[in-house]
Amino acid sequence: MIVKEIFKGIFAPLVTALALILMLTGCSDPEDILEPVDPVDPVIVTPPEAPAELSVVISGSVVDSASGAVVDGATVSFYESGEVATNILDIDGNAVTSVVVADGSFEVTTANDITSFKMVASADAYSSDSLDVSFGVDDETITVQLELLSDEAEGVAAVAVEAAVVDATVAEEITVTTEELEPGEDAPDGSVDVVIPAAVQLQDADGNAVAGDTLTVDVTYVESTEADDAQPEDEGTSIAEVIPEGLNSDAAADEVLVPVGVAEVNMDIDGTAVKEFSSPITITINLPSDTQVPSAGRVVAEGDQFGVRSYDEQTLTWKTEENNAIVGAAVGDTFPAALEIDHLTFFALTDAVAACESDINFSFSGDDVPASGLKLIVRSNEYSSTNFFSQADTTSAAFSTLTAAEAKSLGITADTNASVKVKDFDGNVWYTSAGDISLCGASIDIVLDNPVVTVNENLSLTLSCSNDETVSSPLQNAVVSYRKNTSSPSVVAVEGEAGVYSLVSLDSSLGSYLVKINTRGESGIVNTTINPDGTNESFDIANECDVATGSGAG
Repeated sequence: MIVKEIFKGIFAPLVTALALILMLTGCSDPEDILEPVDPVDPVIVTPPEAPAELSVVISGSVVDSASGAVVDGATVSFYESGEVATNILDIDGNAVTSVVVADGSFEVTTANDITSFKMVASADAYSSDSLDVSFGVDDETITVQLELLSDEAEGVAAVAVEAAVVDATVAEEITVTTEELEPGEDAPDGSVDVVIPAAVQLQDADGNAVAGDTLTVDVTYVESTEADDAQPEDEGTSIAEVIPEGLNSDAAADEVLVPVGVAEVNMDIDGTAVKEFSSPITITINLPSDTQVPSAGRVVAEGDQFGVRSYDEQTLTWKTEENNAIVGAAVGDTFPAALEIDHLTFFALTDAVAACESDINFSFSGDDVPASGLKLIVRSNEYSSTNFFSQADTTSAAFSTLTAAEAKSLGITADTNASVKVKDFDGNVWYTSAGDISLCGASIDIVLDNPVVTVNENLSLTLSCSNDETVSSPLQNAVVSYRKNTSSPSVVAVEGEAGVYSLVSLDSSLGSYLVKINTRGESGIVNTTINPDGTNESFDIANECDVATGSGAG
């Protein structure tokens, strides 16, 4: 009995424990109970990688020279050393030779460490404009702007005429003129006539007959007009505005060529450009009777002769035509200057005068130059230039001094008088000279005065994962641009800290600014707005992120 109770006391707890195990495991094989369970790798959401850093961002815009509003649909072409560019890339890294500007502004970058190239902007109903762009190897962002003169501007007349052709040959003489039957208030006094004789064959740049049935002739005439003193924003029109750079590339050592009349003539047959003719055509520039002849110190007269310079828009070079344009007898209030040519391009009638032989100095004081820079505009009837400068440039001898040699190459004469203005990229005037001033040998003091109360803001950008709200990362190396409204040009913000972009010189009187964020990734382009009140802001862009396991698989 005693032994039985002892065994009962020992085995009862064991039986109870075994019963409990059987209840929990059912009828499983005991060996299964000891089988190890493989651990489950955790799922990890990985934030997107930042795109590669760009070597430099060129922030450009194309605007109407009178209104400052952006020109939609303009084409900007790129050149290096007179050849189509090979080192210009879009923001995604694709090589481009031109871009179509959808909203008046564009951004490109460069390859192979180039530090200079040329831009040429063109648009329907506008004259073209060109700009030499140069920058330092360490520059991150460059802001530039091209200004186009409208065909409807004061002093401009443009006309387009269509005519039928057979086998690229003119059956009957074609005459096209910009002279208006009912001159408007802004119509120029002068004009251009183009006469294509019968039987002339129309050819391309290689001398081949151009196929097609319909010839289109576009003719533009521009003459200088005086600025309206009652309207400070009115700068008038200068023929120098439409003349491509390099007019004085091969002028005599002590002379510069002053333009006295210009004409641009373009032709195409069903979209293919006409560049040459089997025999000469006649272009007549009808000069207003008050046209100045600088070398003679008087107005134009019958018998005057002007040199003819022509510009090749394919090679971006000027050449001097063999024959001068000879001025004929007055016809009403104009004097015709006719030239016979066998090719098409931009033509300028020029008068050789003494070149400036003294340095021109600029000094800057007053308000600080914004990070996006400013434009220094110098303009007269015979000379026009726009230079972009930063705060550092205002103390740079290379920028502040225009040497006599540089003045000559730009076409500044010993007697050039010009207006001097400084503007920002929104068209606000920071400085203007008191009328025209003599340039040669001058010391020009420029006191900068920002007419707008501005503020700066930082915009912090993050990329977050929609499939895991706890995962995010700064949006680095994006291209962030901002502007006042859809008619205004954009400028690009500079990234400081990772994902933090500086928006500078914001007009504090406005309710908002438009911001375009090119993430350069799967999120593409995202648009938002900011309030220009000087308060830093942030913006989050959510997209579905990639997933991986803790072991790195999947």
